[in-house]
Amino acid sequence: MPENDALATSNGLQILKLVRQYDLSARDVLEVGTGWIPTIPKLFKAHGAQSIVLTDVEPLCDAQTAALAASLAQKALPDLNAITGQDLAILESNLAREGIESYRCPPQLEGLPDQSIDLIYSRTVLEHIPQPALVALLQEWRRLLRPGGCCIHIIDNSDHFEHRDKRLSRLNFLTLTNVAWRVASFNGQNFQNRLRHSDYVTLFRDAGFELLHVEGEPDPKTLEDLKTLRIIPAFAHYTPEDLATLTSIVIARNAPVAAAAN
Repeated sequence: MPENDALATSNGLQILKLVRQYDLSARDVLEVGTGWIPTIPKLFKAHGAQSIVLTDVEPLCDAQTAALAASLAQKALPDLNAITGQDLAILESNLAREGIESYRCPPQLEGLPDQSIDLIYSRTVLEHIPQPALVALLQEWRRLLRPGGCCIHIIDNSDHFEHRDKRLSRLNFLTLTNVAWRVASFNGQNFQNRLRHSDYVTLFRDAGFELLHVEGEPDPKTLEDLKTLRIIPAFAHYTPEDLATLTSIVIARNAPVAAAAN
């Protein structure tokens, strides 16, 4: 859908703006959950990445969607120029390069060498990963990242069913019991872990990452909705502001492993 393509491009530019703002290395890059149209990897390619690993649990990309992504990235080059200051001719030349992208479905990250990646990023993916799998994945990312390498993740904490049914609150899924939510999520592509903003902050810290940037503001309309929503007891200990934070952005640096005490 055109609006989704535009949002993906906008999110990709947002990620690259953060790369520049925090002076992060983005030579060797890994994308978590590429989806159908790999626009953001194309933007990283234009930016000058030397290798890009695209990953997903299902092979959704093909030659046609890759061509569409290249076209969308081409149109976004003036915006990328404004963010990075790189000459348009260089961006275009970088985008035209062949042979720097690889596509792994399933990801099989264990096949990638230790400390081979500078930057790992995702866009609206982490909310679809069960918490135990996410805990394990964070450790795998630490193995893959070079010392000082970083993660950038944009996380959608809202009920994704609301995206298609605007009659629902953006926190409607927090009113469902665990059993009811499992039934609603029987299709794996509908699964959401229902983690809140503070949960992701804790998970990254507990995994040994250093948080460089954490962004998330409560949505005013959702704060109002919480006054009448019947949130299940499992979420009663969260503050309204935490529950109503619908988008999280996390930049986490792979902190050095502490030396063992003598």
